[in-house]
Amino acid sequence: MYEKINIKEAIRAKKIGADNTQTYAEADRKRGGRPKKDGDHKLTRVPIYLSNDELEKVEQAAARYGLTVGKFVKMTAMIESASI
Repeated sequence: MYEKINIKEAIRAKKIGADNTQTYAEADRKRGGRPKKDGDHKLTRVPIYLSNDELEKVEQAAARYGLTVGKFVKMTAMIESASI
């Protein structure tokens, strides 16, 4: 039977070296990147496909409101879903 191993730990152990030692500087180093978002605020990406003519119409409508195409589509979808 095979034993499950954590791939991140295995890669980290290989990078540290054969004796698996780690310096204090490596342990105290802060991780970079963006902090995690609070709560349940997670976004799901939904692709839509538009013909060139449809995209032009949506771009013009979005420009009238000063919005991007994505924000305009989201706004109109939320308005329509609220009326159901």
